[in-house]
Parts: sequence; C-alpha cells; structure tokens
Amino acid sequence: LENVPEEDYDYFREKSGFYSPLKNLASIAQPIGPGRPYNHNDIGDIVKWGDEHRDEYNGTFADGQRAFEAALCSSCHRMHGEGGDSGPDLSNINTRFNRSEITDAIMSPNEEISDQYAFSRFVMKSNESISGRLLEETDDSYVIYQSPYDMTQTTELKKDDVVKKSLSAISPMPAKLIDRLNEDEIRDLFIYLLTGADEEHEYYN
Repeated sequence: LENVPEEDYDYFREKSGFYSPLKNLASIAQPIGPGRPYNHNDIGDIVKWGDEHRDEYNGTFADGQRAFEAALCSSCHRMHGEGGDSGPDLSNINTRFNRSEITDAIMSPNEEISDQYAFSRFVMKSNESISGRLLEETDDSYVIYQSPYDMTQTTELKKDDVVKKSLSAISPMPAKLIDRLNEDEIRDLFIYLLTGADEEHEYYN
C-alpha cells in the first residue's frame, strides 16, 4: 500500500483485506453456503420483488436470525436491542427501505455513507494513511477505532503527526457480504429484514 497513489489508497486498502473478521466473531453462525458472486439482478430473482410470491417462502424466523449473523450483519448492526452498534440500528429497516434499496445498501455500501457512521482518513507525516471512526478528539490527539467489528480496540493519533484529516470515501461496511451465503440464506436474510424481525409476521405464518 505504500506505493499506491493517494487518490486510490482507500480503494486498495479495502481490497487488501482490511476487513478481516476478529476472533470475537468466531462464535456467530457461519454460512451454510456455498455462496457465489451475486449481482443486483441475481438478488432480485432470489428474493422475488413482488408480494405475490409470499406463499412460496417456507423459511422460519430462526433461519432469518441465522442468516443475519452469517452475513455478519449482527456484528455491526442492532436488531431490537441485540447486535453491534458501529452501524445503524436496523430494527425499523422495513418501514424505511424497500427491497431494492436494501439490495443497493448491501451490494454497494460506498454509494451512500452516513456522516454519523463514516470513517475518517488521516494522512500522517510518515505518508501513512490511517482510516477509522473518530471516537474522541482532544487538543492534541484523535482516538479512533479501525475495525467496525470491534470498537474496543482503539488507536491514538497525535495531531502533530497528522497532515490531513478527511471523511473516507470507503464505507466501513464491506461490500457484498452476502456472497458468503447460498440462495436460501439470502432469501432468509431479506425476509428477516423486510418483516422487521417480527416472528409473528405473516411471512412466518
């Protein structure tokens, strides 16, 4: 990464594996798979955009919970009080977004990044570039965390060592996490989100 042009740094930092799962993710449900590289059209075919296909779904609420974990959603997002909080709370996602918008957010998270959850990028005097979410700022330092999966691991940057600070163009959320899932798991995940994780919803009955 030391040889990457500054304007391309965030892109190649993401590609290099910055978002490696931490050891505290070991206990969550793993994908059944096998997954594959999906595109927007694939997801549309799998989830079935129209409600006329509702009767075709025979998954359970537990299947949805499992898929939510397996796609690493629960590591950064809360659902009715449970899960991580480095990303937006998804408890009411079904009242704010439709299938297409949820697909866009999962497949292309860099297209729209909330300032509230965006990472900052710090260019250091050493020419190193460090990305993370700002937790605290004092007169002489910034305190950040660099992994959306673990907010307890922080880094302190001395302001005297920082040349430039700006919002990162790369979302903390990795793109296409659902490539880890098979088609049934993707369907379970979307139903779970579109029902607002309501076990009594008609999709589950």
